[in-house]
Amino acid sequence: MWGREEAARQESCSLSKMQTVCSIIVPGEMGASMRALFRFSLALLLCCCSALLVSPALRAQGAQNEASKKKPTRTKVVLLGTRTPVPDPDRSGPATAIVVDNSSYIVDFGPGVVRRAKAAVLHRQIAALEPANLTVAFVTHLHSDHTAGYSDLILTGWTAGRRTPLAVYGPSGLRSMTDHILQAYRIDIETRTAPKATSVPIRKAGR
Repeated sequence: MWGREEAARQESCSLSKMQTVCSIIVPGEMGASMRALFRFSLALLLCCCSALLVSPALRAQGAQNEASKKKPTRTKVVLLGTRTPVPDPDRSGPATAIVVDNSSYIVDFGPGVVRRAKAAVLHRQIAALEPANLTVAFVTHLHSDHTAGYSDLILTGWTAGRRTPLAVYGPSGLRSMTDHILQAYRIDIETRTAPKATSVPIRKAGR
């Protein structure tokens, strides 16, 4: 009896540790402000996609007009990945970042999302996309090409120094997906949150 109670206590402790890594908010739990932010993010995405279809001449003219402005732009749309489910060595999976001042909002997290965010830090000087600064994310739907980078977003940002739980907003099924990811990486999370990490000696083959 005592053994079962102790196992249940340890299970509860482990779950509480994992829940500090990532908090999940599904649509029914969204407040009015977050629903408005989600709509705003999607609107920005549509505007960005439309801009890509503008003729080269108009884009060049727009670039000259932007260069003449002295005031820096507060809001940026960064395409972190634009590839379809078909693998492409030159493009990452679907992921977009909405950056407002020093805050970033990730929309979808396809394969490579965190590494592309870090590339934007190094090559575009967008500090808000440091892995540790990725604290809010939205997912439009749960297809694999839009979510294969989810565990990377959860865990890499955390190990890079994120101090607050990752808040993720999305459709029904997101909570279950998150719980299964946390369970899959349970040993890793418990090892990293243990007061004293224990090392296991590596034995050479044949001994």
